[in-house]
Amino acid sequence: MVSSAIRMSLDDLVAVLARVRVEYADDPEYQELRHQFPDDWPL
Repeated sequence: MVSSAIRMSLDDLVAVLARVRVEYADDPEYQELRHQFPDDWPL
């Protein structure tokens, strides 16, 4: 798992991804990349 590879708990990783989603919601590059994943993807 990614969380194991970066030595984070799964809960911590999901929290970081949720924070990134909020912080970069208006960024065009983030929006373009985000559309490549399913809506329920935690990114």
